[in-house]
Amino acid sequence: PSQTPGHGSYPAALAMPGAHGAGCGCKHEDEFIGAAQPLLPWIDIPNVLGLNEDEAGTAKRVFRAYDLRLDDAQFVQSPDDDQELMIKVPFTSPVKITGITVIGGDDDTAPTRVALHMNREELDFTTVGDAMPVQELQLAVDFHGAIVHPTRAARLAQVTHLTLYFPASLG
Repeated sequence: PSQTPGHGSYPAALAMPGAHGAGCGCKHEDEFIGAAQPLLPWIDIPNVLGLNEDEAGTAKRVFRAYDLRLDDAQFVQSPDDDQELMIKVPFTSPVKITGITVIGGDDDTAPTRVALHMNREELDFTTVGDAMPVQELQLAVDFHGAIVHPTRAARLAQVTHLTLYFPASLG
């Protein structure tokens, strides 16, 4: 299974789809259904917390069913003058995370990387720099949720809380 924090806007509009059509390189949806959302039922969405959200509570809405992944109204963004974003994701049961998808936006607003911190609920912007992430991923711009960035699944097993730290974006 893979975790899909899809549709986060970072910092401006990750939820905006780009050009899609013949030759765009996207995989067919059937390849992702069932692979992109198995953790959704175990995410404690009411307790998802976004730090440095431009609008409070918007980090909760980026976790949703695969068929709703391109809903442009459902995004999270950081303020224009501060690119850092942290999303704290609690689970209702221990999970294993084998991949992650982040939908990026137009106008060079997609995040460039994410640091994954497992079971470190206390992290914030003052402590994250001293914490060793379980894994860091370089992110490709992805308008359609077609890229699943593989994780080191053996290191991301028995996850009860995942902190996603996005330190910067393209723009």
